[in-house]
Amino acid sequence: MPILGVIASAISGNLVTGSYESISTNTLSSNSNTVTISSIPSTYKHLQLRMFAKHSGGSGIADAIVTFNGDTGSNYTKSWTFTFDGGGPYTSRGTASSGFSMGYFANNGSTSLFGTFILDLVDYSNTNKYKTATYLNGVEKTSAGTTTVVHGTGSWLNTAAISSISINCGDAISAGSTFALYGIKG
Repeated sequence: MPILGVIASAISGNLVTGSYESISTNTLSSNSNTVTISSIPSTYKHLQLRMFAKHSGGSGIADAIVTFNGDTGSNYTKSWTFTFDGGGPYTSRGTASSGFSMGYFANNGSTSLFGTFILDLVDYSNTNKYKTATYLNGVEKTSAGTTTVVHGTGSWLNTAAISSISINCGDAISAGSTFALYGIKG
């Protein structure tokens, strides 16, 4: 299965230029409520996080909450557009939350239902501005093919360089979920 970010990076006229360099890849060997990617070097212009993940709770979907540098204070905003099972589109906006949701993990009792996520962080190490992320998430909610697609932005109202990214789930993130971080020299 092709990785969408790699394909998109090869398209002429794409937004972010330069090569994607692997920083880290982690596949969970056991369930975990939080996955943290730490010690992120500040030597890149932009970052891209690609996730293939699901949660281990009961049926349904669960929010994928992102925080930076361990900050769980009310320092985040989000704005997203989403569809549920072909309905919508719907929009949501929020401020002063302790992290922002970048879409949904799926479960529904099936070992095959993983959601895909792409999170782009532009100028993540620039200490003169707040950090902004864009993300895209798609998840099949049931084996019958009902889907949710989320596209949006999130902001961290802090000027610190991002040195760690945490992904949290109210239920545990399932073993087999994969998190790959790439740097873009740009």
